[in-house]
Amino acid sequence: MTIDRDRADRLVIPSEMRTKTDLSTSAPLVATFEDGSIHLRRKIRAPTLKLRGARRVAQPSTQTASVRTLDLAALIENERNC
Repeated sequence: MTIDRDRADRLVIPSEMRTKTDLSTSAPLVATFEDGSIHLRRKIRAPTLKLRGARRVAQPSTQTASVRTLDLAALIENERNC
């Protein structure tokens, strides 16, 4: 899949790829440069610490309802067949 640049020299991620990855327009991304390639990753917020009784418990910052389930076996099979 090809990613183009617009007139303002911004990268345009195709809608099909945004839909598959459940990427919204306001989702923060982290860009890294490794071995001559640019990698984009979703920026994940760190968990927060909540006090429960005398203990601190890590709680995810992402709402569990907004986390998409992923069928990894189906994804790998689909990539092999393409």
